[in-house]
Amino acid sequence: MSVEKKLQDTAQQLLDHAMAAGATSADVVATRSTDFEVKVCDGKIVTLTEAVAKGIGLRVFVDKQLGFCLTSDFRNDTLKDVAQTAVDLAKESADDPHNGLPDAEAEFSTDLELDLYDADIPALSTEEKIRMAHTLEEAARATDPRVKKFRDSGVSSGEASSVMLSSKGVQRQISGTGISLWCNPIAESDGQLQTEVWYDSRTHLEDLESPESVGRTAAQRAARMLGAKPVKTQNVPIILEPHIAAGFVCSMIGAMDGDMVFKKASFLADKLDSTIAVPGLSLIDDPHMTRGTGSAPFDGEGFATYRKELLAAGTLKTFLYDTYTARKAGKTANASAKRSAR
Repeated sequence: MSVEKKLQDTAQQLLDHAMAAGATSADVVATRSTDFEVKVCDGKIVTLTEAVAKGIGLRVFVDKQLGFCLTSDFRNDTLKDVAQTAVDLAKESADDPHNGLPDAEAEFSTDLELDLYDADIPALSTEEKIRMAHTLEEAARATDPRVKKFRDSGVSSGEASSVMLSSKGVQRQISGTGISLWCNPIAESDGQLQTEVWYDSRTHLEDLESPESVGRTAAQRAARMLGAKPVKTQNVPIILEPHIAAGFVCSMIGAMDGDMVFKKASFLADKLDSTIAVPGLSLIDDPHMTRGTGSAPFDGEGFATYRKELLAAGTLKTFLYDTYTARKAGKTANASAKRSAR
């Protein structure tokens, strides 16, 4: 039996127990993942970990009261206890008129193919991943003689499967893989130390930058910092590297969270349809990028994801809502819910 089928059967068991225990409605998320990481430093293995984790989370509503319970024990007796506990917690919680599963049926198409799983990643041996980690350092050392030490370098990989069921008939499942490389060298010259990092992360092994390339780039970035000095305070154009620019984008997206906006805790709360950036800046939320590390066919409530224009030529176009937040704000949910077993 496949991992997904086992998760689906377990989720259905828990959902049935919840409804029998007195839930008005409920949903379940069950997950299983395998994670590996090896870190090396100066030619020696610092840490090596491999773990398998599983969990199942139950959210129940008793009318407008909410209860939640989580377990990693998938035995039937435990699932019964989890269901009863969640219902008991709901009955003791405060009534909230915005609680409940989505009113509309979660639309979803199975035609979308995002290609998020690569069997070559779980097939990689531990020995090969250790070799890749050492190659990162070897390549960095060979690139510049001033690279003599390392904070760490490493490889991490994993695969995960997730299943979601609800009492309204929603059934979703997704599986994916991932692998990452990073190298963090220290360059030294005339008593000065400079460190930098380079990395790559992909869902498919064949798309991953080679360990040799990652190590070389990391060494070049560390060595170029030697002799760096501050500049005078001045008004000048600034060019940001992509990963630095992404940090600014992330903070902006956080401010688009519908709950933060509703609470007036976002600096963008009153800026909808206003110009907040230069005309050359647009932001697109595209969860359908093939092999994308952040791609997903559905959100945390089972709604089909879709391409959203967040910022168009500097103008703020939308905020991000799940069902609960949308109800509070008097808006419409836009497939932006987050949910895990926890």
